[in-house]
Amino acid sequence: MSEAPCVDSTEHGRLRAQLVLTVANRETGAVASVSVVPGLVQPTRSPYGGWLLPLFPLVSELAARTGTAVASLREVDRPSRPLDADGELSPHLPRAWQPDLPEPERHALEATALAGHSHRPWRVYLGDTTDPGPPQHGRLLAQLCRAADQLCLDLVIDARPSGGALTWDIRFEVPGSPLPTTPHGYATSLPAAIEATTVGEAMFGLAERCATAPAHYLKPPAGPGRPVDEPDVDRLERRILRDCADGDGRGAQAVWRDRRWWHSGLRAVRRGWQPPSPAYLGAAIPSVICPDCRGTGTARQGTRRCFTCAGLRRLHQGVAVIVTDLADQTIWLNWRPNPGRAGDDGRGADGSGTVVAREAGGQPVVRLGERYRLGSWARLCGHGREALTEFDSGHVIDHNLDHGVVTLLEPGADPLGRYLVLAARGRPGARLLVQLTSWTETSIGQLIRLVHGLGLALRVTVKDLTANADDPSRGQGTFWQVSAVDPTDTSAPVFPPSHRSLPEAVAHCLRYLGSALHAAVPSDPGQPMRVPQQSAALTEPVDPEPSLRRLARNAPGEPITVRL
Repeated sequence: MSEAPCVDSTEHGRLRAQLVLTVANRETGAVASVSVVPGLVQPTRSPYGGWLLPLFPLVSELAARTGTAVASLREVDRPSRPLDADGELSPHLPRAWQPDLPEPERHALEATALAGHSHRPWRVYLGDTTDPGPPQHGRLLAQLCRAADQLCLDLVIDARPSGGALTWDIRFEVPGSPLPTTPHGYATSLPAAIEATTVGEAMFGLAERCATAPAHYLKPPAGPGRPVDEPDVDRLERRILRDCADGDGRGAQAVWRDRRWWHSGLRAVRRGWQPPSPAYLGAAIPSVICPDCRGTGTARQGTRRCFTCAGLRRLHQGVAVIVTDLADQTIWLNWRPNPGRAGDDGRGADGSGTVVAREAGGQPVVRLGERYRLGSWARLCGHGREALTEFDSGHVIDHNLDHGVVTLLEPGADPLGRYLVLAARGRPGARLLVQLTSWTETSIGQLIRLVHGLGLALRVTVKDLTANADDPSRGQGTFWQVSAVDPTDTSAPVFPPSHRSLPEAVAHCLRYLGSALHAAVPSDPGQPMRVPQQSAALTEPVDPEPSLRRLARNAPGEPITVRL
């Protein structure tokens, strides 16, 4: 096993000089791997000078062995980024490496290069049998524009100088948010940025970058469900580059708002020109300065984020709610502190609520009308409660928002007022953005086969709370947790199951599979890593969900864990 000295003085004093590359076919379950050690790959010249280890041909060979289209491959840790043959898959060798050096010296230098990637020594790439074809940049950008229309957000294309070149970033913003002081993008062109940006990627970090955005109620925008014409990406990129060249060297932006593009160069920490306010903005949502942090956003002791306002500095007394599947169903709601009887939709507009339980200390638990229950709106759209997820975090909506319940901490408190403050907490612009998610991408059978092929085990925990069906103050239904673990790990789960459906738990497991892979790497760099292989002949296992539900029903309220 190859090792290299560790300059950071870790537990073992050495770094692993081994990379394991794995390709797995999601459709067939085929898995193929190769262990990259010094001497395995013939170095080639780098276009930037020096020498490098070209690993992309190895990944292509593994893809051919598993019947996986190379263009469909995505690394588990970075599912939105296409493979970069000239980046992560081309480790650069130390400058001292030369082809005429003695073999021991060459291998020692190659070990140093591989050890520089020991923070992620196991690279797993998932793909499909079918080649997705070349990306349609105009169509992909049009989908992002339409999502921005439905969510009443700006879609911002940001180009800024970084390291002597422009980096491109595409993101959603709440209108009125401050301009980030540093570039966040890594793409080298607009088409590359489009390829790397899904709706989830564009939404990531919304709460942090838009924390001080002004909060407004919403007026349903005109035609948000209408398709957006495919933009001319080349023309759009040229316009942004021209704005960069005409400015003072700080970059430029294009902002999709009100179904059109607005262009501006950047000046210091602001746009050189601000587009008009969106037509969909209504009245300002009332708010007060957070009494705990006094408008600083941090706790009084230390630098931790204030719990009461979640770092937003203010407590908003109303919420703008959007529930959408990003297809043909979108609902806009304004939850106001004093709902009027006239003009409401009749779905429980009264904010007084009904006491349905009491906490151990005697505090009343109040349930509000259907208008304030997101679960009711999900059913109206033909979905179950497990479909309700937050766009920013990807987490399922919590129980209180699902059922419209709130605990009153003080006698005589206003139930609706308390509910709205909690619903707006930590949400920029007091926007509650909810996605109706189908959770159908990967089945539990496919995940079992994939995890088995990677040499890991699958731990499934289920908890049956169907006995609470008549008590909206308590958790209801069946909860799941699915985790990939090392086969030698026999420990019980640390946390109780929290996912409301098995498909959701499967999606969560796949989303964080990279953490399981990292945990499966031996901590001792002298211990070789597994190099998993699995043919496509292994059939998809029978769906275990019915059997797991029966086990959970036999022990209601208790978490049941099985290893598959």
